Amino acid sequence: MAAAAGAVAVGRCWWASCVVLLLVAVVATVAAAPTPVVLMHGINSHAASLDHTSDLIKKYIPGTYVLKLEIGDGAPDSIFMPMREQIGIFCQIVQSDPPLANGFHLMGVSQGGVL
Repeated sequence: MAAAAGAVAVGRCWWASCVVLLLVAVVATVAAAPTPVVLMHGINSHAASLDHTSDLIKKYIPGTYVLKLEIGDGAPDSIFMPMREQIGIFCQIVQSDPPLANGFHLMGVSQGGVL
């Protein structure tokens, strides 16, 4: 049980580091309104896995539009859907979301970074 708790703590430290780097990038480019952020989960995961990251961004940069992108049915489609199809869906979602029209920061985890 202690090993599992340690793994969760390490995972949170890693995420915290990523969020801090993202926050620095976002804060450095903030003008009148914060730049929107798109979060993309990794393989065998789902958009809800990014809830903590989304909450941190919204807490430390109030007013930031955060999109936790989900392609298909989450974990199963992240494994079995062809990558070209995932990229096509990703592009459709991003291009049809008005708050993202003038640019955004993208944070992808694992396979989400590859997309």
